[in-house]
Amino acid sequence: MDLHSGKLHKEFHENLDQRMIDLAKAKAARGITDDHDAQAPSARPIDTTPPPSVFKELKPSDKRYSILQKSE
Repeated sequence: MDLHSGKLHKEFHENLDQRMIDLAKAKAARGITDDHDAQAPSARPIDTTPPPSVFKELKPSDKRYSILQKSE
């Protein structure tokens, strides 16, 4: 195995430039362009305002046990 020899790493970097050239040729032959200016549709809605807070409306539950509410 070449896991520790560094052979795979060396081959990867030696062939990287040629693979990039081959990829560019294949993309040109198929008419594919790298148009990064066009934005993909956003997954979020344009309006990103948060919903109104309900924190002020929170109160302790009437069903919760409390030592302050004795019925005796």
